[in-house]
Amino acid sequence: MTAPPRIQIVRFPDEPTGGSRPRVRRLTAEIEIDGRAELVAVLEDERGLRAVSSDGATDGPYVAAALELFRDVFEQRGGEPTAAHVTEKPAPSPRDELRNAVDELVTAAVRAGIDSARTAPAFKLACDSLVRLTARMPALGLERFLGRLKNAVEFGDVEECAMLLGGATQLVADLAEETPSERALERIFGWAALPGFPACETPLYEHDFVELGREWVAGVSRAALERRYLVELGSGRIYREIVRGGRGASVGPSPRFLRAGLAIAGAGAVPPTLKLLQYEVSPEVPTHAMEALAAHAHADVGALVEVFRAAHAEAPGQAEPFVLFSPARVIFEDGSGSLVDGAGRYLPLASSEGLELDAALRRECDDQVPCVVAGRLFLSSGGLILRPFAVLLGDGPAARLTRLR
Repeated sequence: MTAPPRIQIVRFPDEPTGGSRPRVRRLTAEIEIDGRAELVAVLEDERGLRAVSSDGATDGPYVAAALELFRDVFEQRGGEPTAAHVTEKPAPSPRDELRNAVDELVTAAVRAGIDSARTAPAFKLACDSLVRLTARMPALGLERFLGRLKNAVEFGDVEECAMLLGGATQLVADLAEETPSERALERIFGWAALPGFPACETPLYEHDFVELGREWVAGVSRAALERRYLVELGSGRIYREIVRGGRGASVGPSPRFLRAGLAIAGAGAVPPTLKLLQYEVSPEVPTHAMEALAAHAHADVGALVEVFRAAHAEAPGQAEPFVLFSPARVIFEDGSGSLVDGAGRYLPLASSEGLELDAALRRECDDQVPCVVAGRLFLSSGGLILRPFAVLLGDGPAARLTRLR
């Protein structure tokens, strides 16, 4: 015979003193059934009473027992009017839903700590709440944030977690403003397009671009989002196309040259988003375009540090800077590679298992010093590293642009 769950419930007094009765919003309990115990988090918000066990399950005997045992506790409402005068609470706005859900996630992550968040029921519950929101609103920035945060928690990347949670905290503050500033509206737009909020987008007319690389990155699931990195040749500004599941992206190979009659740039992320609406594509990148890439490349590792800092200040939680770098030399030793500037400062190359982009770069260079290496900047052990995506070798008519991934 199955033994009943063992639990002790401490109820509020029938007649509270000193004002209204306290209200339980969230609790964690150890539920034991047949000698086996599980931690179960129980939470009530505008979506109702929910529970999740320490193994991530949202149903099963432990969840059912917790909901049954604690339903009475959550149903007690301190300081509320009697039933005869209760009015139905209006549904929260998408703005409030997003603010509350992100705030709940930050709280759960901080309380659990990075080392324990991966198995913390409250953290999983908060992530699931945000996943449900992404199904109801255009929120590719939020999807990418979730993918990055889950990866950072899984691999114990404290630096990445800190930057992401700092960005989430800024989002909560921006959404709490009664009348958000222009900068706050841009930051919010980088996360989601909320009803009633302006679309922080700018049309671009008659601009030339070169695409330098593509990648699939984590969103609400692994490899859910496709990104393409493009450089606007007049300004050297880098943009990114981002689409879910590869649907809706522009056509053409990579690398490629594009002449865009009309494109839409979106604020709130680094690199900013780009939608190509009217454009012509050439698989051949002309010499003048490659010369422009070289002209816009940084030659100083110190400048890349400033680019990285500025990106995260501009778009906290939505910054993944992509750069053009012109090294003075390239060094490969002891199984790793680095780009070196004229002052002897090193920019290590990321060595990602399964990608081997540093090895691909080494093969392409073949003892040549590249004019430009294009790639994404990461923070690792307190310093910057570069994941290379493309390399430009030679100059003039002999110039050659090669995509590494």
